[in-house]
Amino acid sequence: LIRAGSRVKRENLWQRTASRAVDVAVFTPASVLSAGERSISKQHPLLSCALSRIIEQWKRMFEHSESRPILAQSSVSSDALSETELARAASFAGPRRASTTNLQQSLQDAGSSSPRTSTPVTIVERGAGVCIGALLNLMLCVPFALAYFPIEWHPFPVPRAMGCGMYFLSTVIAQIVLTFQSGFASAQGQMMVENIPFMHAISSVVMEHQGLGEDALGTVLIIWTVGTLFVGAAFFALGYLKVGSIVYHIPRQVIVGCIGGIGIFLVRTCFEVSTGIPFGRELLGSVWPLWGLSVAYEVGLRILLRCDSVTKRTGPLLAPIYFLAIVPAFYLLLFMKGATIHDARKAYFLFPNTEDVSPFLPVEIMAQTVRRGAFSWRAFAKALPTTAMLAIFALMHVPINIPALAATVHVDYDLNHELKLHGVSNLASGLVGGLPNYLGYCNSVMYARCGGGGRAAGAALIVVEALSVAYGMRVVPYVPRCLAGCLILHVGLDLVKEALYDSLGAFDTLEYGCIVAIGFVMTVFGFSSGLLFALVASTLIFTIQQAVHGNPVRGTMRGTTLRSSKWRTAAARRALDNAMGAVLVVQVVGTLFFGNATELKERVAEELKLDRKVTVLVLDFTLVRSIDASAAETVGSEICAIAKRHGARVCYASGRADGFPTAAPMTERLLTEQVHVARDLDAAILWAENVLLALKGGPTSPLRPPKSPALGAPAAQLAVLLPSLSSRDRDSLASHFKGRRLSPGEVLWRQNDPATSIVVVAAGALVSTLEDEAGTAEEVSPGQMCGESAALTKSRRPSTVKCTDDGPAQVYLLGAIALAALPAELRLELALLSMRYMSHRLDHVANRIWETRCVSI
Repeated sequence: LIRAGSRVKRENLWQRTASRAVDVAVFTPASVLSAGERSISKQHPLLSCALSRIIEQWKRMFEHSESRPILAQSSVSSDALSETELARAASFAGPRRASTTNLQQSLQDAGSSSPRTSTPVTIVERGAGVCIGALLNLMLCVPFALAYFPIEWHPFPVPRAMGCGMYFLSTVIAQIVLTFQSGFASAQGQMMVENIPFMHAISSVVMEHQGLGEDALGTVLIIWTVGTLFVGAAFFALGYLKVGSIVYHIPRQVIVGCIGGIGIFLVRTCFEVSTGIPFGRELLGSVWPLWGLSVAYEVGLRILLRCDSVTKRTGPLLAPIYFLAIVPAFYLLLFMKGATIHDARKAYFLFPNTEDVSPFLPVEIMAQTVRRGAFSWRAFAKALPTTAMLAIFALMHVPINIPALAATVHVDYDLNHELKLHGVSNLASGLVGGLPNYLGYCNSVMYARCGGGGRAAGAALIVVEALSVAYGMRVVPYVPRCLAGCLILHVGLDLVKEALYDSLGAFDTLEYGCIVAIGFVMTVFGFSSGLLFALVASTLIFTIQQAVHGNPVRGTMRGTTLRSSKWRTAAARRALDNAMGAVLVVQVVGTLFFGNATELKERVAEELKLDRKVTVLVLDFTLVRSIDASAAETVGSEICAIAKRHGARVCYASGRADGFPTAAPMTERLLTEQVHVARDLDAAILWAENVLLALKGGPTSPLRPPKSPALGAPAAQLAVLLPSLSSRDRDSLASHFKGRRLSPGEVLWRQNDPATSIVVVAAGALVSTLEDEAGTAEEVSPGQMCGESAALTKSRRPSTVKCTDDGPAQVYLLGAIALAALPAELRLELALLSMRYMSHRLDHVANRIWETRCVSI
């Protein structure tokens, strides 16, 4: 307890100290600006107003940090982060309380592409946003651009700082397209750093064929350019064809597994960038201070992130401020020890001092390689699968970043339009020898939070990035290796944490094992092999999960209480009450494939082996989504053979008018002498009733009733509907009905019309349709009565009734005047008939299947 108390005191002391340091770092500039504003307020009111707005903007960035996305709380500064975390961050980016309204309004204003009135204060805000956006890109450029090529490529034919120009060239092209065409005013483009592992794989292939010279470098750059063109063509095709949502069909465990693989790669790259030697046992030797300093800075950042008092005040700017502070902190330590910049560079704490590199050097190298005929087609052919994997992997990010940014800045978006813009920017980058690019989520959000947004600010950012293409490489020799190593390590650890730790409990055992296996395969065998393994493993896991958890049988039931919608005579109903227990209904659900079709067959065989005799077997496929060829063979042949061995007739209910959901000729295969295919379950039960009545010799129609039954008089139909009436009352009631012949498609009444008649169908058929309900329809067969409930209750028609398109119909109508003139006894009989109809509808087979409390009591 004493030790625990001491530890708590130390933690509280550390938090108070860190909080005080943040207060000084945050509010000291505000105090200085406030003093300056007061001193010039009288002489220069316009400049005073601008300074006041800057002070307010500076304080507001920290005071309202609670409204930041969840992703920002983890201090992520690169879009190489988790795509699933990006989407999750967007879902929590809504308002938290009233005090965050101003910040959200500023985000919405920055995110919207609608023009705003320019004022001096707005110009100052946009300028601050441009500075932050440029610093973010510069901070990401140095570590990742220097990691474009494998550290094993030594000696490198040109300065590695060439990668900085390539980074900014791709970034500035993306910024130009997004600034002037995107629906996001705060959109910030950047080079797609997630593709660096694939770039390393392509470089390794070329190094095997051409060695380490400039010709190999030219081949690598050309293949990278081809990959950029692939990415651009894929993005534009998805947007042009409006099928961008197809990317969402990639399994989540594949994306998370790839994120873990990239995280492990970045952790390894941290040690290589920090020391300049390949990852291996040599890192444990004399070079450990180089990577140890990067690790120490990362530990310090993690400690700050654990302090709530610090994160509440700094918000998402903690990580950028910390990384930028590494440079002065490094030089301060350097000069405190009395060392010079030359000494630090000689000890590999700084990157080598190289001569100026032309921003057009990559294009010149590619042109010379082609001119000399030194391009290796063999290396290109071997690297082509990796290039294709690079394009596929690039497609995973944008469809997630765009909705996440839209939710954060509260702006409507057109995914297909944004995808086409990404296609244009990548095609343009590829045509000038650049690398893939995209809209960066984290940078765009931070750009918006700092006041950036709009075409004017975007144009200024383009100018700054264009200058960085030419002069940004001069900064590299003065950047400490520990800064690059710390930033890469921070991003890599975040990705590994999300893939391996945050996924615990979010996936089942098989899916989590797939995530771990993907990361392992990517680390050991390469990213192309890892991505192929991920796709194969996800398919295998889906098959296993469907076979284990995808039970194809929703349930089985006897037909004791099941009845079709056909109105039967009293004698037929009594016969069915005794016979329907011999009907077995098996309801099939989900996707039928080779993995679970055998389970369906075994379940049917078990039900047929029971002591109770099954005369008719009904297989209901209403809830089946799809059937593959193997399952269609099992269902169509083997189950029929099992049923025949047990002496049962089989009826299949496809559940749809166009047949079974399969490309196999399943319907044609099933149409045999003792196999019937019905459109729905009601038709299947009707067929089973007819079979049982035929076997019992009771009053029924044939197994397949003729399409045009003989016309009947109203009295004959009323004798079936109202068997308790005497012949005199029946004839009296029939005399009040008036005949009417309906032509094909003729409307009898429309939905919401007043109910003025009761109709008895003598010949032909009617169809009842519910308007505006996806074509919900029901057939009214000959001998049935309709419209009696609305007429007796004097309500409006609940549906539209018309004659079917197959042919004419003969109906008899009992008008409202004739209904009112009927004796009370006859009106009571009609009311009782309406109640029996209602009870019959409640007992309908569809209600019995979907619900369990709909049988009338």
